[in-house]
Amino acid sequence: MNFAEVLEQKIRRQIEQEMQQSPPRYDGARPSAAPKLSSMETSLLWSLNLGPVLFKSQHQGQAYHRQRKPRPAHVMNKGQQSAWQFFQEHQADLADNFNIAELKAAFRHLALKLHPDHGGSNELFRALYQARKSLQGLVSKASA
Repeated sequence: MNFAEVLEQKIRRQIEQEMQQSPPRYDGARPSAAPKLSSMETSLLWSLNLGPVLFKSQHQGQAYHRQRKPRPAHVMNKGQQSAWQFFQEHQADLADNFNIAELKAAFRHLALKLHPDHGGSNELFRALYQARKSLQGLVSKASA
């Protein structure tokens, strides 16, 4: 048994004792209720993912862990719709609510696949470039 395991057992026993004596949750309003631990014990607790339970601070409240809202699908005109279909036909995973980074990754993936030097054709590569240009205009309008 190494030092970290012994220390972990000691901290777990101390936590169990304190949970039996006091409420299980410590909030920032009562700092005296929090266990007295050394900095090494505290860092071990955080590495075991027990820190958020014991040391809940004000900035880690509900707003800190808020879920992001899903992005709505883009409203595309016919040209942009056909450009998006071009990406779909060539197996680029591009969702209908893509952002600029996802568009860039999909373009790079297809560029390697459709480039004339890698077995593609000039016409397909030009169509890919035009499709990216069309969709890029859609994303830049949405971010502005």
